Amino acid sequence: MNRFLFNLSAITVAVAVGFASAWWALNNLAYTTAVQNGQWRTHATAGSRDANIYVRATIARTGLLALPASEAVYFFTGIDAAGKPLRADCRYRLTGQDPDALWWSITLYGPDQFLVSNEPRRYSFNKSNVLRDEQGHFRIDIADHGAGGSWLPNGGHDGFSLIYRLYRPAMADPAALRTMQLPRIETVECPA
Repeated sequence: MNRFLFNLSAITVAVAVGFASAWWALNNLAYTTAVQNGQWRTHATAGSRDANIYVRATIARTGLLALPASEAVYFFTGIDAAGKPLRADCRYRLTGQDPDALWWSITLYGPDQFLVSNEPRRYSFNKSNVLRDEQGHFRIDIADHGAGGSWLPNGGHDGFSLIYRLYRPAMADPAALRTMQLPRIETVECPA
């Protein structure tokens, strides 16, 4: 009986360690191969045969149907320009200009990687529907409550994130992805 309990305990510990190490690997090792550009990250190999198992697992877990970099590049962030996590009680301003790509979109996701429920049913902006200033720069306000314009509701969820998709980018090699100009997310107002 003691041997049975010992074996059962050993198996339980092994399974727990296995799940914990797999969870850690998915949340950490995929990012070691990510290309960093300011507050944004991307996996240059997403959607290609060159993607390592951690990148593939991360993409599968988040439900992203990734295309190869020649067709689409996916930048993601969950932090502002100061490196602080995005919070539901803060107001952010995302500013930028059109990248050298055929088309682009910015979509907000909740911590569960699904679109957030919100009253105006607004989930993203793209090259065709975002408002611009006289110089062609766009501005998107991100907050729980807002009014008109290019306002993207965060649904009151802490831990939300943004994905910036570039379709048919002119350059998709890692060096270009590190240096291209990307939108900036700045905190406009945030309670202490």
